[in-house]
Amino acid sequence: MLKTKKYLKLKKIKNGYRCVEFSDQVLITLYMFLDDYCCFKILFREYINDPAIEKGGGNITHWEKEENKIIITFDLDDDPYKDAFETTIEELIRILDHWDELSKKMPEKIIMTRYDDTVILEGKD
Repeated sequence: MLKTKKYLKLKKIKNGYRCVEFSDQVLITLYMFLDDYCCFKILFREYINDPAIEKGGGNITHWEKEENKIIITFDLDDDPYKDAFETTIEELIRILDHWDELSKKMPEKIIMTRYDDTVILEGKD
């Protein structure tokens, strides 16, 4: 079965990244979540891993858990679920780990590619 490929490209600016091109609004939601995550890393990881905590959020995104899934929405949308990013908690932790690695290296570009339920983060200089 052929998987659908969507992407988002980020370019390094002073202390972070700016989106320069994308083919998927859902990846914009994920990118906004990662921006929130950078401000609240320890809390986000603790809350996401705690089965007693069902929802949370940051400055511009909100997340809620449903069993082993997590749904991330962009608070500024009229219909926040329209472009929601949904994945397993395990996959989100993998994405956060990779984002942390890339954040330390600060490559010139980061490309996020989404193949159905999997997101690949790739740094390029």
